Amino acid sequence: TRAEWNTFLNNNTNSHGSLIFQDVRYKPFAKPFQLIGRIAWTNLDNFENRIYAFENVPLYDYPLYVHTRNGLRSYFMIRYMPSKQLNFWLRVAHNEDQIPLTALNQEVSIGSGLEERSGNSQQTITLQIRYLFK
Repeated sequence: TRAEWNTFLNNNTNSHGSLIFQDVRYKPFAKPFQLIGRIAWTNLDNFENRIYAFENVPLYDYPLYVHTRNGLRSYFMIRYMPSKQLNFWLRVAHNEDQIPLTALNQEVSIGSGLEERSGNSQQTITLQIRYLFK
C-alpha cells in the first residue's frame, strides 16, 4: 500500500493532490506464472498536482504513469513462462475519471494527442510474447 500527498502554491493560492494505491503480487512456488494487480484512487485539485507512479509492465514498455485527474485506475498483469526461452505477458489497464457536475452537457475526453478518446474511461490491453534464440 502506498499513499502520496502534495501541495502546490501559486499566487497565494494552494491546491492539493493525493494518491493511494494497493498492489497485489502472487507468484506460487515452482509454478510457471505470476499475477500482478493494482488499484489506485486519485484526488487532485488541478493539473499542477499531478503525481507520477511506476507500474509493472511487460518488458520494454514505459513503466511511468502520470495521474492527472480525479478517479480510479486499475491494472492486472499475468506473466506465463512455459520454458526458459518462451515468455508471455498480458496486461489489462482501466481508467475511470470522475466528471464534475458542471461538465454534464460538455463533450468529455480522456488522454491527449493520438491517445485522446471521448468519454471518461479508457482501457489498454498489452500482449507481449518473447522467444530467446540460443
